[in-house]
Order: sequence, then C-alpha cells, then structure tokens
Amino acid sequence: MFGGETVIGSEVAIDHHAYIAHDVQVGNLATICGHAAIMGRALIGDRAYIGPGSVIINGATVGQGAKVTMGAVVTRSVEEGQVVTGNFALPHQVFLSNLRQIRSDH
Repeated sequence: MFGGETVIGSEVAIDHHAYIAHDVQVGNLATICGHAAIMGRALIGDRAYIGPGSVIINGATVGQGAKVTMGAVVTRSVEEGQVVTGNFALPHQVFLSNLRQIRSDH
C-alpha cells in the first residue's frame, strides 16, 4: 500500500501490543517493549532499545545501541548510543537536569 515493506532483523525481541507500521526497518538484536509504537519509515538500529509505551515518529532513526526510555515520545532522530527520555524526548541527562530544576522551584 505504501510502496515498501517492514523488515525485522534477526533475534529481535518484540513484546505484546507493540505497533510497528509500514516501511519500518528494525536492526538485529533490537528490543521493542510492550505498547511501543513505531510509525512508518522509521529506522531502528542494531541493539537499540525501545521502551514500554514509547512512540517513534514517522521517518525518525534510532541509532545503533540507542535507548528510548519508558513513555518517551521521539520527534527527531536519536544518535547512536544516545539515551533519550520524556515527552518530547531529550537526552536523558538533560531531562533529569530539567526535572531537578522544576522540583527545586517548589
């Protein structure tokens, strides 16, 4: 329907209720947790981790060995080995720094 095909690499772990759309490419040894949603034409690198309930936007790349934490909403590509957190996803340490700032303001 969309002109391509979804390809899942070898030894990929896909948990229940994960959604993988059209034209997605998933590398080898990746992990896709329950209730994650990967939209069309996304590229998921080898050994990437897509956390529970996270969302990967259409056309984004999650680099090799990258980690998308639980519930993160990825609106732009994630570099190789990077860890992102939050809605909208930020590098994990930036997210934690912002959270500490919010908590200390109260």
